[in-house]
Amino acid sequence: MTPLNFNMDELNMQVRQVIAHVVGTSPEKLNGVDMILHEWYKNKKHFISKTLFNGNLIKEICHVEIKLSEERKTELAQKFIYSLCDDWAELFPDWSDYANEAWELSRFLRANMPGFFENKTVEEYEAPDTTIIGKDVKISKNFKHFFDNDKLLRLVQDKYSEVVQQDKISGTFCASIHPLDFLSSSENNYGWRSCHALNGDYAGGNLSYMMDNCTIIFYIKGADDVKLPRFPETVPWNDKKWRMLAFISDFENIIWYGRQYPFFSEEMLKQVFNFFEVFYSTHYYYPDSEYITNMRDYRNELTVQMPPHIYYGDKILPKDELIRNAPLAAHYNDLLNSHCYIPYYSVRATRHYTHGKYPLVTVGHSPICACCGKQERILTNELVSKDCNKKLHPSYCDCCGELMPDGPYDWIYGLGKICINCFNKHVEKCPTCGHWYAKEKPCMYCGILIEEFSIDPDIILSDEQQF
Repeated sequence: MTPLNFNMDELNMQVRQVIAHVVGTSPEKLNGVDMILHEWYKNKKHFISKTLFNGNLIKEICHVEIKLSEERKTELAQKFIYSLCDDWAELFPDWSDYANEAWELSRFLRANMPGFFENKTVEEYEAPDTTIIGKDVKISKNFKHFFDNDKLLRLVQDKYSEVVQQDKISGTFCASIHPLDFLSSSENNYGWRSCHALNGDYAGGNLSYMMDNCTIIFYIKGADDVKLPRFPETVPWNDKKWRMLAFISDFENIIWYGRQYPFFSEEMLKQVFNFFEVFYSTHYYYPDSEYITNMRDYRNELTVQMPPHIYYGDKILPKDELIRNAPLAAHYNDLLNSHCYIPYYSVRATRHYTHGKYPLVTVGHSPICACCGKQERILTNELVSKDCNKKLHPSYCDCCGELMPDGPYDWIYGLGKICINCFNKHVEKCPTCGHWYAKEKPCMYCGILIEEFSIDPDIILSDEQQF
């Protein structure tokens, strides 16, 4: 048996601290983490025992350097330029006061797009302060002609520098089944994210991938032991410049490659492909993304259209019958659902016999509440169940102070979040506009005290009056 080179108790506490930080509670209340890690180990141990992992959870494969494609560089440059016309108030509170200056800077950058990543102007340009910016000079040094605020100037220069430095990405290429790598799959300090960020619409998907038996995460890391955006200070972790998930089918006959973030790299796809050839000591056909979507006759005329199928040796198999999600799983499956990504796949050259069955991959794991440990439906953007969320964050009536087990009945101007008893006791309907408001408080919409009316506030209003 392969010895384990990690401490399960330490791992348990790290996972508890991260989830507690996200949920807003204490690690001691998250007893469900025990069950989550039980499922993780049960389903990932076949990877841990492989020679390449050899009892470890992370395999540092090699140092890599990636040069971005021209298409990707244009995409990043345009994204930065367009962002100047957005609201940077979170980064600089007085941003709105400099909206015109930011727009002028965006014009300057658009005029020098060919030199964006070289940080060099390609033509003369007259700045708003009438300075003539020459050709072949540093772009970033001339930002001073657009902003007269030193703090804002440094901020914009730093953000521009972050984008330019992505022209060449270097770091350590890793394969991992570590729980913290799944939790940090979209947590980084390099300015990219996905819906699986811990504050994203599919935050629960990180636990789903963590607990299944088919998913390995690959990434390029920059620094180790850094503070990640939604990780606590007590759990520093590696910073990911790039990542991709890969999914292994039954009998290792097909490997599916997930969408790459924040950019696609043919070179990194090849690196992952090479890893699996060594990992399983066998040959796979090079990753393909070609799908058969129609059938033609001997004259090459279209006879029937059909959903995507893949080549599997001498067979043609339906993609949608080869991939499935675990019941109620909280992840977003790019292999099945993405409208902008066509999955790559590799087929094993010498395939294992599958007893006449398709080489199926079941992505993800049914959700387990990190608080109580029960297996039940959980919202995709949550890590705990709805009931446990209420227990961890109890609601109290702003009016009477009583606990509201089912949450607030309503929010009323002048009273706040209130229970149904206080609603019935202190709230009436405005006879003018039909809105519910506190007794003896002016209606927020029409500004008239309800008690000034002698008519019954429960009168039936016309549609025109109600709206």
